Amino acid sequence: MTTIKVVRYAAMGALPRTAALIGLEMATGDSIEQLVHRRSVELDGDGAWDAGRSVRLGLTGLMVTGPFAHMLFRGLESIAPGTSTTAVVKKVCLNAAFMPCMIGATMSTAWLLEGRRPQEVAKLLRKELITVCYTGLAFWPAANIVVYKTVPVAFRPVVSSGFGGLWGVFMATKVARASANPSKARF
Repeated sequence: MTTIKVVRYAAMGALPRTAALIGLEMATGDSIEQLVHRRSVELDGDGAWDAGRSVRLGLTGLMVTGPFAHMLFRGLESIAPGTSTTAVVKKVCLNAAFMPCMIGATMSTAWLLEGRRPQEVAKLLRKELITVCYTGLAFWPAANIVVYKTVPVAFRPVVSSGFGGLWGVFMATKVARASANPSKARF
């Protein structure tokens, strides 16, 4: 996809809508994750909802995860168009290959917005990224098969965002555990 096509597509509003939706889902997922923690009495202190954390994860989705996911969907469709088994397998494999970049960017942005130093973020990534990617490989290929095989191209980002809401709860848990206590960040 040429730069001109990318700019023209973004100007049509699809990229901002996808980014906003993913940001909203990440913030909502974090709010749900915090609710689960409050109900299980795992949070320290008074167990109050940390709105700032949900906002940071929403901004991460808006600024990084949403735009990356949008462009990834567009790129994969241009590489392997259609819903044939071969096209779906190609897209799922390419998506999995890109996963470390997407997850690393998401986690890094969330931690940087939290105020962590770049050196600390790099250390946390070295510790957490492989575990999160392996866990993602247990979730995302199945979700992507459903999306790429059954969902019309125009609706894929929205449906994938639904799966992303579930994934967002997992990512929020990883970021929160690393933030609260780096020694307990692994699942």
